[in-house]
Parts: sequence; C-alpha cells; structure tokens
Amino acid sequence: MLFRVLLFLNFFYTFLNSRLFYVPMKTEWKIFWIYLIVIALITKPYVYGENEASRFNALAAIVEEHSLGWTSRYFVTDDRIYINGKEYSDKPYALVLLAAPFYWVLYSFGIGFENSLGWSTYLLKVFVVGIPTAFLLVIFYRSLLLEKKYKTILTLILGFCTLLFTYATTFNNHNISALFLFVAFLLHTKKDKANLFFLGVFLGLGTALDVVIGIFFTIGFFSYYFFFAKTAFSEKAKLFFGFFLLFLLYMIPNYLIISNVFIPAYAHPEYYIAARTWQNQENLPGFYNHRSPGDLLLYTFHSTFGFRGFFSYSPVLFFGFCILLWKVWKKRDVSLLPLIFAIIATISYYCVYTINYGGSSYGSRYFIPLIPILIYFCADIFTTLQKYKTLFYVLALISFLTALVGAFNPWANHANEGMYAISFVVNFAHQYVYNTAGHYVLHALLPWWF
Repeated sequence: MLFRVLLFLNFFYTFLNSRLFYVPMKTEWKIFWIYLIVIALITKPYVYGENEASRFNALAAIVEEHSLGWTSRYFVTDDRIYINGKEYSDKPYALVLLAAPFYWVLYSFGIGFENSLGWSTYLLKVFVVGIPTAFLLVIFYRSLLLEKKYKTILTLILGFCTLLFTYATTFNNHNISALFLFVAFLLHTKKDKANLFFLGVFLGLGTALDVVIGIFFTIGFFSYYFFFAKTAFSEKAKLFFGFFLLFLLYMIPNYLIISNVFIPAYAHPEYYIAARTWQNQENLPGFYNHRSPGDLLLYTFHSTFGFRGFFSYSPVLFFGFCILLWKVWKKRDVSLLPLIFAIIATISYYCVYTINYGGSSYGSRYFIPLIPILIYFCADIFTTLQKYKTLFYVLALISFLTALVGAFNPWANHANEGMYAISFVVNFAHQYVYNTAGHYVLHALLPWWF
C-alpha cells in the first residue's frame, strides 16, 4: 500500500508542477497554501484528547446554550470544573470566544456537533488553528532580511520542523498565541518606530490565549519600555491600554465563572473535586512541589533535553536560543533582554510547578509560543555563522521527523508508559496515520487500492 500512496503523491506532484496548474503567486503565499493543504490532509475529523473535548464543550455551550457553562455535554472530559450546577472548561476562554463566530456560522448551516460531528470538529481545527498557523509563516517570511532561497528554507523549517507543525492539527491555544506574540516581537524590533498601542494589543491577545507565557512576555516588554527605553508617558499609556483592552478576553469570562479576573480556573482544585475529576492540588499545574532537588533537576532535564524535551524534540531551536544569548552578551543589545527573561522564566515556571509535561501531549507543548522567535534568530546561520549550516540542516531534518511523527497524534497516550515516557516512541506506530482527512480522501478517490 505504501508504494501505491507514493505513486499517487508522485502523480499529484507532477500535476501541480504542470502548466495546467500554474498560478503566479508570491513565494510566501505558495508556502501558505502548501502548508495549509498538508495540515488539512493530516488533521483528524473527530475529537481526540480531553483538552480538545473541554474546549469544544465550552464552544457548544456559548453558541447553542448562550452560556459559558454547560448542563449537558457532547464530549467526555476531565478537563472541567463544576460551579453552581454547571460545568465549565478549565481552560482560558479566549480561544473559544475567538472561535465562537465561526462555529455559529457552521451551526446556522446545520453543521454542529450533534448532527455533523466529523465536519464541525474538522473545520474548526483547520480554520481556527490551521489557517492562522499558515498565516504565521507568511508574516515570518516577510520579516526575514535574507536572500529569497534562505527565507524560504527558514520559513519551511519553522512550519514543518517544530512542534508548531505537530499542534497545527489540533484545536489548541498555543499556536495562536505563538502568532500574536511573534507579531508583538516584530513590533518591538522596530524600536523607536514601534507602535506601542498595537504592541500592547498583540501582547494582550497572546496573554489572553496563553496566560503564563504571555504574562512573562508582558513583564519583560513592560519593564523594557517603562525602565530602559526612552519612552514618553503617552506611549507607555498606549502600551498599557492596548494590552488591557485585549486581555479582557481572558479577564471577563474568568470573572463570570470563578469571580476572579486573573487567577485561572485550574488554580482552584476545589472546583475539580466538585466536578468529580481525578485532578486535585497534588497534580494541577502551579501546585506541584517536587519531592527533592534531584527530582526537580531530572524533570527539568526531561522537559528541555530529555524524553519530552523542548530542545530534544526540536533540536533546531537550540541554535536560535544560543544565537539570542550571543547577541545579548556580545552586542549588548538591551532590547533583547525581554525575550531572554520570557524564555527562561517560562521554562523555569513549568519545570518547577508542573510534573506531567502537559498531560498526554506530544513533547512539551507549553513552550510552543517561543518557537517562531527562536527560529527567527536562526537567520544568522545563513549570514555570519555559515560554517554551522550543515549541522543546522541535520538538526532540522531530525526536527522534521519528530514533528511529523507527532502531527499524526499530538495527544499521545502515555498512560501505560510511565512518567518518563518518550512521546516519539509511543507515537511511532503505523495506526496513527489512519483516520486523517487525507486517508479518507485517498480512500474515496482510490477505493480499490485500500
């Protein structure tokens, strides 16, 4: 069967390159469509993982019940809390609020979870996460000051050789937060020409979607503009107002649900206990205390370079981190200090205050919003650090293989593998390539081959 699939892909590639299919288009938009087609083909048209189920329940509640909480749910999940007779998602609601208009359109046309489960979940993943991730590649390409071929290579590495690719097939907040925080970073690079209002807006959006990492970026950027940069008070006010305006997407639903504008729902174990889930103060993010310094060091190692490591699953990112440190140390570029702070603070927080690597997630999903910024600094590989180019390509290939294996099943099943399960090994099973949209398309086009 593998031979048949490869033969079909070869035919498809030849067709795309024929004059019949030729369409004049800028390189970044070619990358956009190629990436989106790939994501559309490998996304699975159903809900898998309690994380997705929790968000889809909340989405249905908003659109169908006109409420943040639900009294009856479509999907079984323990990622929920119980307050005053209703269940709520334990996730920040910003992603659900951004997705609600799209689901409302689908629901209006009869494509809802109740009667079109496959189509509704599939389209939500592709349109709400897949398209913004593909658009991130367009922005990234245009931000690079490189030759065209190197811009293309580095953009493809960002898209296909990191966990950004893995999670572009899921209904998650990390990819969207990565988009907004990267735009905020680009606005920051303009320095004296930066529009601080829009910098605040994108910081607010990124933080509303991914509160922990967003807060660290916000602290870093606010500290820089309030204490280091020569910034007028009016500009500081614009930065604060822009941030606050969009951070309301997090604060308002949080207040309506748990009567607190800042502390997230998952910081309240009593609501999980009321919902009769397995989660409590001993295993929730932000509550766990490692039993010894040795346990903390081991967990930190596996979160960064070990079995579930951010850098071991995308080793190409380590280049970007080293180059960023080098620029701060050698060039004394103070404007990059907010990035150093945000990266180190984020990694430190999750290593100190979590124990389960993000549950059943493939690799370390908590750090995904850092990815575009780290790849951005890899641009020096093609200019001042060309002697490392071969090694960079080798690490990019390894990163592609790990990201690809994860893309077919981002919510890996570690239940029977222990705390230090290797997501790559768990996922390395042929059955995970089935039940993707591409599998159904091939089966419909060539039923006699399957």
